[in-house]
Amino acid sequence: MKLKIKRIDRGMTLERMADKLGITIVTYRTWEMNPQKITVENAKKICFILKCKFRGIVTGKQIGR
Repeated sequence: MKLKIKRIDRGMTLERMADKLGITIVTYRTWEMNPQKITVENAKKICFILKCKFRGIVTGKQIGR
């Protein structure tokens, strides 16, 4: 699953995602480009916000679309 695609599908901007996660826009953009840099804790938070499956972020597969 591409985080950017999922975020856009959910109508979320970079700014809104970063705000909900309590991080900078630069950090979230880095995560979208390099999801392997996301901690398990933050991946779970992203899944909660975007209503997707954790495994999709970890494996990068199209899950929960």
